[in-house]
Amino acid sequence: MTSPPYNFGRDYESMDDEQIWNDYYDFLFEILKENTRITKHTGRIIINIQPSYNKYEPSHIRLVDFMTREMGLLWRSEFVWHKQNCNCKTSAFGSWRSPSSPNIKSTWEYIYVFAKGSEKKPGKTKDSDLTRD
Repeated sequence: MTSPPYNFGRDYESMDDEQIWNDYYDFLFEILKENTRITKHTGRIIINIQPSYNKYEPSHIRLVDFMTREMGLLWRSEFVWHKQNCNCKTSAFGSWRSPSSPNIKSTWEYIYVFAKGSEKKPGKTKDSDLTRD
């Protein structure tokens, strides 16, 4: 499971979190390629990401497209994490007190689950420790 930097200017000691979007995707996808490489067959990769801050393309959609089409993983699930204390960098106004181009403040994040190679993990039902509870 990973929660990569979102590329909207957080203060990290070891990386620039305000990159040109194509540079950010190159950075992110190199990491996800390595995650995919080291994940075992039937393993899972879980990614937590905010909705897009890229005004021209939903970055979370590009991430899902990359993981399924380019990396060949199986999309398994999407969770929406409603955050109680949203710490958004942008205001709701496109420009101060102007309704001409408002921003939508994201109070949620996505959690995507991908499987490598197969939806099913090997094993016998009798060996499972899952219970009704």
